[in-house]
Amino acid sequence: MIRAIIVDDELPALTRMKSLLAAYSDLDIVGEAHDGLEALSLIAEKKPDVVFLDIDMPELSGLEVAQTLGVRGPLLIFTTAHDEFALKAFESNAIDYLVKPINKLRLELTIEKLQQSLLRPGTQNVDAIRILAGKPVRLAVKVGIKYEVFDPALISAAIAEDHYTSLIIEGRKLLADDSLESIFSRLDPELFVRVHRGAVINIKFVKELKREGDRKFTVLLNDKLQTQIPVSRERLALLKKFLGID
Repeated sequence: MIRAIIVDDELPALTRMKSLLAAYSDLDIVGEAHDGLEALSLIAEKKPDVVFLDIDMPELSGLEVAQTLGVRGPLLIFTTAHDEFALKAFESNAIDYLVKPINKLRLELTIEKLQQSLLRPGTQNVDAIRILAGKPVRLAVKVGIKYEVFDPALISAAIAEDHYTSLIIEGRKLLADDSLESIFSRLDPELFVRVHRGAVINIKFVKELKREGDRKFTVLLNDKLQTQIPVSRERLALLKKFLGID
């Protein structure tokens, strides 16, 4: 049995999708959500095989939900009334795309693709999610039993702490359940740079690059905590390139 969740902020659309999916005996609807944050919590609880995910929603969009889940999440089938989002990339990958009002024959093709994808795990096209989403406007991270959503441009640094990540945001430290690798993959690559294996910084907060001893450097950030982070020798050249230093 295929376990599925439907996510849509419009009740008529959610009800119609539920009705259409009822025709498939091998598909079990295990939950419904009405916004992105509710979807993340429900996915963590129910662990579905697939999520029929609306894109344009309050709190957190479908694309931002997809970015938050990354490769850890279930298969995603996007649904939306706005066909300008549709990319040909979805036509040949495990992630599919349905434009409202959803056509029964089109849905049948989607279910066939879903069944094939579940037989070939690992085919979810994460790159296509990134293409659609572009630079993240909001970032959702799991903190204990809830998710916090904020503008990622406010992060001055992200530092690995065991299996967690300490995010420095406007003078406070937020301990996220997500790994540094997971968070770094969702940040703007033109704004954030890894300065050593366990730390990422926002170059807009760089105040000073200090030399300390033989080939040792520390970056000082202009945030409320005046954060200082050592720079590894391997990543010094990359940081200088970001800062325009010869």
